[in-house]
Amino acid sequence: MKLKMKHLGITFIFIVIMSLSISAQEIGSQAPDFTLKDLQGQDFKLSDQIGKVVVIFFFGYDCAHCHSNSKNVQKEIYKYFSNRDDFVVIGIDGWNGTTSQVSDFKDQNNLGFKMLVDGAIAMTDYRTSPDHLFVIDQSGTIRYISIGFATEEYSVEARGVINSLFGITPVEEHLHSEIILYPNPAKDILTIQNPFSNTEKNTIELIDITGRQVLKKEIVFNKSSLSQINVSDFPNGLYIMRISNDTYSSVTKILVEK
Repeated sequence: MKLKMKHLGITFIFIVIMSLSISAQEIGSQAPDFTLKDLQGQDFKLSDQIGKVVVIFFFGYDCAHCHSNSKNVQKEIYKYFSNRDDFVVIGIDGWNGTTSQVSDFKDQNNLGFKMLVDGAIAMTDYRTSPDHLFVIDQSGTIRYISIGFATEEYSVEARGVINSLFGITPVEEHLHSEIILYPNPAKDILTIQNPFSNTEKNTIELIDITGRQVLKKEIVFNKSSLSQINVSDFPNGLYIMRISNDTYSSVTKILVEK
């Protein structure tokens, strides 16, 4: 009961501040600066990140839909850019949970990005609520605000903004690693080797050269780690293949030529 009252109190304060504020944060405005502690007790200051693209995921440590949607941030944003030195994703707990509670949130959802604690004031400064995304450009300007929760749709939308800030085209976005497949070029049956040493549920996607997704479905690998798809219905041309699950993602190019 005390825990629920604490959250109701934070929510009430947030509503009051929202009602008193003259204007909400807008795309094109300067991102409010903040300094918060990470899980190791080190300071993270937003203004120190000038020169980097910063993604902020506001969450509540025991918010059910935040738990669910944090996986979208991990899969659709963090994994695409985590190898870049000029990019950072941070999760900010706006419910002021303890370090242990926020650490549990990170561990339960297998998140690789940095988590910050005691973020209620930062959340109100951004005039937002848990389960929302912000993208901040290299100069500290807000370039994207999700109008809804951080679902797969809005996470992918945010990734598109990040791509534009890095000058990445829709096709270049997907060229990160290799999948073993044959024959390539293919005209009908394409054999694919599982790029991961796992038995998890995997999803396969095909993206054409315009960046349009032309196929997305679950793929099952046999005991030899092989699977097959029929590409005979697709027009001739270059495609990007992506295989992913909740933990890994791998991509490569294929050519359909009949």
